[in-house]
Parts: sequence; structure tokens; C-alpha cells
Amino acid sequence: MNGRLAVTLENPKILRLSEGGHDDARSEGGHDDASEGIDRISNLPESILHHIFSLVDDTLDVITASAVSRKWRYIWLSMPSLTFSTFHKIWSDKRKTLSSHKVNEEFKDFVNWVLMSQNSSITVQSFCLCGYIHESDDYTLYRWMSVLADRKLQELGLMVFSDGPVELPHFLVSCESLVYFKFVFGLHEVLKLPSSAGFVGLNMLSLMNVKLLDCVSFRTFISNCPVLEHLNLLACVFSDMKILDIASVSLKSLVIDNSYPDPGGDGLRNCELKVTCPGLVSFYYNSPLAKDFLLQDLNSLEDIFLSIDSLTEYGVVNDCHHIMHKVFKGISNITVLKLPAALEMYETVEFSVEDIPSPSVTYHLKMVELLEVRGGKNELEFMRFLLKHGRALDRMSISWAADIKDPKDITSEIMKFPRTSSTVVLKFLQLESEVDVSRL
Repeated sequence: MNGRLAVTLENPKILRLSEGGHDDARSEGGHDDASEGIDRISNLPESILHHIFSLVDDTLDVITASAVSRKWRYIWLSMPSLTFSTFHKIWSDKRKTLSSHKVNEEFKDFVNWVLMSQNSSITVQSFCLCGYIHESDDYTLYRWMSVLADRKLQELGLMVFSDGPVELPHFLVSCESLVYFKFVFGLHEVLKLPSSAGFVGLNMLSLMNVKLLDCVSFRTFISNCPVLEHLNLLACVFSDMKILDIASVSLKSLVIDNSYPDPGGDGLRNCELKVTCPGLVSFYYNSPLAKDFLLQDLNSLEDIFLSIDSLTEYGVVNDCHHIMHKVFKGISNITVLKLPAALEMYETVEFSVEDIPSPSVTYHLKMVELLEVRGGKNELEFMRFLLKHGRALDRMSISWAADIKDPKDITSEIMKFPRTSSTVVLKFLQLESEVDVSRL
């Protein structure tokens, strides 16, 4: 290694297969492969070796393992999958005797050395980076992204602990080969998005612990990703936004999840949610209830998961009905509905068919999953409604809450509900066991 790199890579004491093995390890001809010096792993095709080494946690370990076999010595130079983490044991041990700044400099030297040593004509299938990024390191990170973009990077994962906002550079956004991008802040920080462009070839975008500040730029950015099909917003903060407006003709899957132990905010509690995605097939929402819902042009939506917290905070019955009405109005063509006890979260509010704009909402439903059911009045009325109007319903799965020990009486009541579908099967689940009830 050259330059300022001060990383010592100790060769692991790993026996080659040619030097060991069980006494009965024989080839088909009855010979001992080990005694004849046959190294089966080293003789594997390079593509298979690349796949095996891609499962190793860190590229540093891949380079260390290359000492095991002469044929592996330079395998890391052609590795299409690269992973670097400042939390690797080598860097953690160094922090015991060196300053964080010194270790960070050595880490950057190591990443630079690997990228410069590799053949620049090799396509990088995946690049993962986990570590601390200081404002002074911005150009270092951007240089790495520039090199990767030139090498036709396909998948990028960044988990960074930053002391300031991070901006996505234009050359990364315009990288036509990039199809997957996952960006995670260790602690919530602002991610600056381009105002006039989106990822040209991106299929999946996942953002976690990200602060989003500008609703206009976010909407423009997403709508400018022409082939984006999967969008995940995990534990993101929208506190300064009036509306989260997601409009895309290509989007097929949308996840908004603020159920993490420390989401860092109130989800969409103070923000309106507007979704206009005519091609959306799956929608997963696990977050405090948005200030308002506007679901438009979701004619392709088939699968929806709704876990809405704190409906009691709306207080007024009419407000609660208003929100539920809007939600159901926007999902009239779904075939799969999943609700974790959503109707028992507002104990003082009774379920009403007025919450559902029309029974036609249930006409296409084939499967319903109700989670953490306690058998409350609202839940039972909702189940009665679904069974009565679910013409195409094939299955309703009911999972009891952990504190419901003996649901026999509730089960008997549910079994008496009239059903429009003659083929619907009710399945009751409790802890480890499950009880299938036929369509009697």
C-alpha cells in the first residue's frame, strides 16, 4: 500500500482445502483430493468467487482473505461489489490509540487506494459505505461518487453520520446505470435534493432518518425520476413541510413507515399527504395519522397496509369520520387490505358505514388481514361490513391481540355474520397457534 495508508493487514491462518479435510474425503476414483494437492475452491470460476466474496461484510476482509490462495491474491482487484465501514474492528481498534481524525484519514486513504488500484473498466455492481462524514469530507465523498458513476455503478448504499446537510451531486443523479439507492443518516440530517432533475435510471429509492424540508423540490424530484417503481420513506422527518406530495406515473410501491423506536419526529401528524400515482400497486403506511389525506388516481392499487396511530388526538367524531372517509375513497379497487386494529384506536368514536364512501370499496377485495384484534365493537362492525359486501372475498385472517387469551365467544359471534361470498374462509390466529374455520 502506498501514500499515507497505515493499515496492517494480517494474513489469517486459514488452511487450504488441499492441506486438510476428513480422512474419508475421496474423489470418485478413491483418491484423497487433499493428498494430491487439489484446491477446489481456488479452481472455481472467477464469477463464482466474486459472488462468494460479495457475501463478506467488508472489502478489507476480502483483501485479507486473498492471502489464503495465490489464485486469490488479486481477486479483490476485479471485485464488482465493494463495502467499506469505519466500524470495522481494525478501525475501531485504532481509535483506542489514535484520534478520530487520524483514523478517518487512514480510512479515506484505504478507500482511495482500493478505487485507484482496481481496473477502471470493471462495472461496479454495488458500493456500500458506512461511516462518519464531516463537512470537510464532502469533496472526498463526491470524488468517490464521481469515480463510481464513471464505472457504471448499479447499486449504492450510504449510511453516514454527518455533522451537516449532504447534497446529492448532479453526476450521481444523472448516472444512467444506477438502479438502486439507499441513503441512511445515522442521526437525522437534511438531504439536499436537486431542484431540476431526478435519477434518470433509478428503480428503487430508500431514504431513512432523512429530514425533508421543501415539499416543492421533493415533489419535483420524485416526478423527475421517470422509471422509479419503489419508494421507501423510513423514519423520515417532515416537520417543516405543509404537504408531502408524491406524484409519479411509474411508481408501483410506496412505503411510509415511522414506527421505529426513535423516528425523530411526528411523522405526518402536521403535514398533509397527497398521493397521485396511477400505477401504484402496493401502499404501506405505518405512521401517526397525517393531517389530511388526498389519494388520487390509485386505480391500480391492489395491496394496502394501514397502521394509523393516535386517532384519538382528533377528538371530534366528525373529524375522524372525515379522515377515514377520505382514506377509503382513494382505495376503491384494492384486492388486499391489512389493518392492525385501526378501528379500536379511537375508543370514543363508533364505526359507521359513513366512514366508507360506498360498499363498492369492498367489491374487489380478495384478502383481508386484521392484526391485534381485541373484539371491540368497532372491529366487529367493520368485519360485519366487509363480510356483507365483500363479493370476491376469499380469505379473512384475524390475529388476536396478545392479551386476548380466550376468544371463543368473539369467534362464535363473527362466524354468525352474513357473508356475500360463498367461498370466503375465516382464519383465526393466536400466538403460535392458528385455527382454520371452514366456510360453514
